[in-house]
Amino acid sequence: MELRQIQYFIELYKDRNITKSSQTLFISQQGLSKSIGRLEEELGFLLFERTAAGVIPTDSADKLYLHFRKVMDAFRELELEIDHIRQERILKISAHPGFALSSDKEDFAEYSRCYPEYQTRYMEESKELAMQHLQEHKADVAFMLAPIPEGFHSHQLIRKEPLYAVMENSHPLSRKDYLTLEDLREQTLLLLDLYGEYNQLILTQADSKNIPYFIYDKVTINEFLSILNFGSFIGFSTDRVYRYYNFPNISFVPFFLSGDTPLYSETHLVTLENVFLDREMQHYINYEKKKCGHTSQ
Repeated sequence: MELRQIQYFIELYKDRNITKSSQTLFISQQGLSKSIGRLEEELGFLLFERTAAGVIPTDSADKLYLHFRKVMDAFRELELEIDHIRQERILKISAHPGFALSSDKEDFAEYSRCYPEYQTRYMEESKELAMQHLQEHKADVAFMLAPIPEGFHSHQLIRKEPLYAVMENSHPLSRKDYLTLEDLREQTLLLLDLYGEYNQLILTQADSKNIPYFIYDKVTINEFLSILNFGSFIGFSTDRVYRYYNFPNISFVPFFLSGDTPLYSETHLVTLENVFLDREMQHYINYEKKKCGHTSQ
């Protein structure tokens, strides 16, 4: 029996769906099925009943689930304790691209300066890769854009800010006080991949109202403002991007998805759900909570 098999079992037990679990675990459906099958052969009894709608845990699986959870939690604690003994414990912090640059420049330096006994490593990566690294314990905590996926827990809302319609100053719509879905009619959109789920929400709403639009491309944060600066496109972003990159020819116009309520982007500090929080993780989470105080900005 391997730890990876136990990890796969726990995920499938929670999801009841091989497709969903394989996507969460970043393995193929066939690989997940084979791993569970080998575990059942080794144990000598079935863990799941396969149905057209998904899988149903057997009574045996119900009895093993809590024991397997204890095994995984104990192994994680063991890994962390070994790091402490080696004095190599480094808190690994994941964040979406551009997060540090669009934050207060002193945020991360302040933590290291105030608590030099806590070593940190900061890395920027996509939401999908951050999820994978949290699951593989290659990252401890992550600054993640909402919505927060199942299996992950938000400890603190770090930032809540409106998404703007972004365009070059010469664009006719840049002179409006605000934009709505109707303003997207026949417009060409340049989508920032960082806000993929928010982009999809906007496009779904436009489709539901039969508002035609064109998509030029989906690009990274490093390409976004540069392309907008030389085309008649509309994109969506917070103005923190502007604060750092400071493109003088770019306009940020308030965008209302419905009524007069802006569409907000939220960044949360997250960990795996029910993960063991060691001293370093808990200290950093408490630090961020104290820093945020009662505000979510």
